[in-house]
Amino acid sequence: MNGNYNLSILIPAYNNTELLIRALESVKEQTIANELIILISDDCSPTPIDFKKINVFKDYFYKLITIRQKDNLGVLTNPAWLFNQVETTFFTILQHDDVLIRKDFYEDAIDRKSTRLNSSHRCISYAVFCL
Repeated sequence: MNGNYNLSILIPAYNNTELLIRALESVKEQTIANELIILISDDCSPTPIDFKKINVFKDYFYKLITIRQKDNLGVLTNPAWLFNQVETTFFTILQHDDVLIRKDFYEDAIDRKSTRLNSSHRCISYAVFCL
């Protein structure tokens, strides 16, 4: 990671490995994919996420971390749990059933954020957050 794009993508997941794969395919196409840290939390799905299928993406990103929760945290607590794992300057949440259309979405969002970043404020822009 060169330090320009210090971004974590938080993906709370529940069931449906195939939708998660579709979401990761869209993240893989990002212009800064090799600089991204991906954190995925499976919220104790009745049909667990197949992490063997997900781990094939590990070579595309700076880091890919997958967690299966022991207990169902719920729709609000699972993303909050992921938020507490963030160690990067920037983070964003991508739902496991969403896809990114623009290949430069994250790069553009961080570039715009960096030009207006004021360290005394928590800021939101283009759905990319900074700590």
